[in-house]
Amino acid sequence: MAAQAELQRLQRLTADRFRKRRNNFLKRANELGQLFDADIYVHICRNRQHYVYNSASERAGWPLTCMELDKTDPAPVMKKPSDYPPVSRAQKWTGLKRKALVLPKPPISCFKMNADASNNVTAKEKKGRAEKNRTENVGGKI
Repeated sequence: MAAQAELQRLQRLTADRFRKRRNNFLKRANELGQLFDADIYVHICRNRQHYVYNSASERAGWPLTCMELDKTDPAPVMKKPSDYPPVSRAQKWTGLKRKALVLPKPPISCFKMNADASNNVTAKEKKGRAEKNRTENVGGKI
């Protein structure tokens, strides 16, 4: 009985993740069409349920059929799943978790160089300040 409850829980989680990703994907398709004046057609089919987004629904002859696409010039860029890296099993079940990027600490000499650069102090200015400090110290002793 516990195994069936766990299976139902996983199915609910999977359905919820699909719903969220589908909505985000369709939202991005809408943004792409509006921002770049592009005609977008998306058709998602899962478990015999179809989801369609068409940014140019009032345009006749859109979307193009496969035969019409073959006749277009220049030829369309066709993508297939093998053009992209495979999704790992962990990503399928848990989703992609973003990890913070940890960079190694730079050597101490880099901190000194960065401090000088951030102050925008040139070598000439440093030399002038050093001479000024020396003359003030000498003048104070006399």
